[in-house]
Amino acid sequence: MLAQSRSFLAWRPILGELSPRLSGHLARAISWWGVGACMLLIVCLAGQPAQAADNEILRAESRYLFQPMPDGEFTAADGKKHRLADLWDKRPILINLFYRRCTGSCSPLLQSVKRAVDAAGGLGKDYAIVSLSFDPSDTTADMRAMAATLGLPSEAAWYVGTAEKQTIDRIAAAMGFWYAAIPATDQFDHPNLLAAVREGKIVRILAGNFVDKGRMRDLLLELQGIYVPFSPVPQEGSWLRCFQFDEETNQLRLDWGMLLLIAPGCGALATTAIVFLRRKRDQVADNTSLSS
Repeated sequence: MLAQSRSFLAWRPILGELSPRLSGHLARAISWWGVGACMLLIVCLAGQPAQAADNEILRAESRYLFQPMPDGEFTAADGKKHRLADLWDKRPILINLFYRRCTGSCSPLLQSVKRAVDAAGGLGKDYAIVSLSFDPSDTTADMRAMAATLGLPSEAAWYVGTAEKQTIDRIAAAMGFWYAAIPATDQFDHPNLLAAVREGKIVRILAGNFVDKGRMRDLLLELQGIYVPFSPVPQEGSWLRCFQFDEETNQLRLDWGMLLLIAPGCGALATTAIVFLRRKRDQVADNTSLSS
C-alpha cells in the first residue's frame, strides 16, 4: 500500500501538468464531434416520415418469408386444371392475387410485372407466374379476356385463372394477403403482393402497386437461390447506407454510411494518439533542457 501511495505521489506532478492539456484537446474534440453528431441526427430525423412508410412495406415483405405455400388446384384461362405443386416442382413460380373488375391497382400491377419480366427474361424457362382471381364471380372466360387485354404470355409461362374460395383463402393467408368487399362501390379493398415460391416455400414477397425492374431482378435472384441481403427500398437517393448491392456483379460493396459509422471511433483514437504523442514530445524536450 505504501509503495502504491508513493507511486501515485510520483505521478501527481505529471498528471497535474497533463490535465489542462488533455482537457483542452478533449474539449475541442468533443465539440467538433458533437456538432457532427447533431448534423447527422438532423439528417436522419428529416427522413423519418419516408422511412416509416418504407418500414411498413419491408415488414409486409418479410413477415411471411420461408413459410410453406399451400398446394391447391386452379383452372387456367384455357380451361385446363393445374396444381401449384406440379408447377413449382418443375421450376419456381411467382404468385399474385387480383380480380378482373378492379378499377384501381390490379391491372397496373400486372402491367408493371409484365414489363419487369420482359426486361429480365427467363419467363417460362426459369420460372412461371400464376395470377389467380379472388373474386368468386370471375369466370374462366373473364380470365381469358383479362390475359388478352393485358397481352400476357401463353399458359406455359403465365397462368391466369380461378380457384375455389378455400384454395384462394389458404394462399392468401400464407402470403399475408387479405381482401374485403365494399358494397357501396362493388369493389374490393386489398393490398398488392407478389410472392416468389421455390420448392413450396416463400422466399421473397414484393409489396406495392408497382414492381420495377430492380426489385424484380432481386426477386428472380432469390428464385435462383442467390440471397440478396439488402434489397432497395422505394426511397431513392439514400446516401446513408452502409452497403450497396452491385447489380452487375451481384455483390455487396461498402457505401458512405459505413464511413459515417466508423468515423467517430477513428476520430477518438486519432485524438487520443495526438494528445499522448504531444505529451511524449514535451517530456523529451523537458528532459533535454534539464540535462543541458
